Amino acid sequence: MSHNYGDCYFCGGEIVERVIELEYRRKGRLYIIERVPVGICQQCGEKYFTAQVSEAIDRILSYPNRSITLEQMVDWAENVISKLNMRKKILT
Repeated sequence: MSHNYGDCYFCGGEIVERVIELEYRRKGRLYIIERVPVGICQQCGEKYFTAQVSEAIDRILSYPNRSITLEQMVDWAENVISKLNMRKKILT
């Protein structure tokens, strides 16, 4: 998993990668997306998403009338983590 997010833009704190349950509100609706890889500042709590994760969230939210099962979300999260691991291997 492990993406290098650098230091927090807002407070300079250390950013640690975690997998979280993301609550997102859009157009008066609440979306809960499980197993989202995210960088979280240990000092102020600011969240950082990689471009791949942000794009996947946008795709999910672009279908507001479509249900997504937990299994689909797990597959998505595992796919994102796998891609991050592949990038890490290429860069090292």
